[in-house]
Amino acid sequence: MLILTRRPNEAFIIELPTGETIKVAVLSVKPDLVRIGTDAPDDITIVKEELLEGLQTERWIPTKQHKKNSD
Repeated sequence: MLILTRRPNEAFIIELPTGETIKVAVLSVKPDLVRIGTDAPDDITIVKEELLEGLQTERWIPTKQHKKNSD
């Protein structure tokens, strides 16, 4: 696991083998909450870890809203 230190309004970039990039930004930090924003190509699905178990047990097709607004 790569561990990075970022402050609010800082980001890091993940480059995929295809040359596409995913930007992950720290939007805000509170004592027990960190808001993260992602900017990724439309064909990349980003899902919260706790949802993965449900996705693996049922057939789920993400919509654009799921990709952009999963909060």
